[in-house]
Amino acid sequence: MKIISISICLGTLLLISSALPAETLFEESFKNTAAQAANRNLASIGWHGYGGSQGKDLTEASGAELNSLLIAWGRGNPADSRGFLGVIMSRKAPNFEDYTAIKTGLILKDPCTISWRMHAGKGQTLRSRILVQVEGKWYASAEVFQATAFGLAEDFVSAEVAAVEKKLTYTTDELDWLEFVLTSEQAIAVGGAPAKPLPKTPVTGVGFYLYGGGTGRIDSLRITNKP
Repeated sequence: MKIISISICLGTLLLISSALPAETLFEESFKNTAAQAANRNLASIGWHGYGGSQGKDLTEASGAELNSLLIAWGRGNPADSRGFLGVIMSRKAPNFEDYTAIKTGLILKDPCTISWRMHAGKGQTLRSRILVQVEGKWYASAEVFQATAFGLAEDFVSAEVAAVEKKLTYTTDELDWLEFVLTSEQAIAVGGAPAKPLPKTPVTGVGFYLYGGGTGRIDSLRITNKP
C-alpha cells in the first residue's frame, strides 16, 4: 500500500510540474531611456554590436555610425515603451551589408524556446539567424528567419503579434547550428555545421546575425525553459 501511495504522489507531482507555465530565463525589450528624442547605441542596454564581415565595432557608435545599428527612439512591439533594435543595411558606409548584435555574461540553464518580433521596411529582405554562445564558442542557427511584416516604424507598433513573432526551439543537435566566427575588428562569418552536438551546458550569450537589405526592426526577445 505504501508503494502505491508513493507512486500516486510522484505521478501527481509530475502532472503539476508539466502544467506549470514556462519560466522566463532572459528577456530584452531594447528599451530606449533617452531623456528626449534620440537613438542610442547598443552599449546603452549592455549589448555589443558589429557591422559587416570585418566586424566593425559599433557598440558605442555615435554620429553617422549610430544611424546603422541602434536602439531606436520610436515605440516597438509591443508599444508600451520606447525602443527596439534597428538596422539600416547598405553597402555604402557608414552602413553595412550585415550586422551582429549580442548579449553576453548570461547563465541560461535548459533553454527551450527563443522568441522575438521582427519587422522590415516595405519591400525589404531582412533575414536573421539566432546566435548562442556555449562554452565560449558562438553558433548561428541553421534556420534562417525572414521578416513577413513590412512598412514604417508605426506599422511595427500596431502589428499583430502573430504577424511579427518568430520562434526557435533550442536544441544541442549539431544539424540545427552552424559555427560562427566573431572577432571584433577582424572577422565575422557563418561557417559550417559543428562536428558534434553543442555541449549540454548553460548558454552564456545570445544575439542576432542580421542581413538582407534595407531597414529592419527587432523587439521583445524572450527565452523560456518550455515551449
